[in-house]
Amino acid sequence: MKCVKMICISFMVFLIYGCGMHDVEPDESMFELAVTLPEKIYANQPADVLVDIRNHSKYTWEIRHGLDLFHYEVKDQLGNSVPPFIGMRVVDSLGHITKFEKKSTYSFYKSDIYQKNLNQITIQHPGTYTLEVSANLTIRHQKKNYPLIIKADPIEFIVR
Repeated sequence: MKCVKMICISFMVFLIYGCGMHDVEPDESMFELAVTLPEKIYANQPADVLVDIRNHSKYTWEIRHGLDLFHYEVKDQLGNSVPPFIGMRVVDSLGHITKFEKKSTYSFYKSDIYQKNLNQITIQHPGTYTLEVSANLTIRHQKKNYPLIIKADPIEFIVR
């Protein structure tokens, strides 16, 4: 009888430990990008792109990224790539580490190190375009790095 109790307790400990966060590996499906553009966008004028990352998982993660967390690709109606900005951009090699709480939203644009100019698009000509946004970050979990590329659904917008 004592042996049966010990086996049952051991099995329960195994289940509790085995079903915990130790076996979980983060992946893109646990996250979502919510992209906001201004209602009106004008040719040759910068438009702010605000992106929130939503953690739909039940886990808190340590995320790491650079100032260039987001990548923007703009396409015209024919699917041709259009430069998302005019001129040249310089990105500091500054890294950022933060705790990303479970079931929460991370708004990098509210951070002290956010650089607005890296998160603006400037389109030269009026027309209808599509914006594709991705986030490049790394999750540090259980002494391992998990690089992720999270993609938003494409957004159609008009430049006046």
